[in-house]
Amino acid sequence: MGKHEIKIPLTEKEYQTLSKAWDKSFEALKAMTPQERKDWYMDRYNERFEFGEYIGDTLYIVNTFFNPNAKEAIFDKIVRLIEQEEK
Repeated sequence: MGKHEIKIPLTEKEYQTLSKAWDKSFEALKAMTPQERKDWYMDRYNERFEFGEYIGDTLYIVNTFFNPNAKEAIFDKIVRLIEQEEK
């Protein structure tokens, strides 16, 4: 799997707000069981999410959705991918 990098510029205030929210969410999610994490995500993000970002003259559209039958929560998948990358 190749590496992909997308940069979206933030102001310092936006960065601080996002960092605090991420830290708070990460700590809460770490304390949950895998099933609790999946339920948490499904309760909040069960609809499609779409956004676009221009990079140069190209508009990249990102579409996301959550599969209610998934066997792995996104948090667990991210941790697994990071751990695989570190090996």
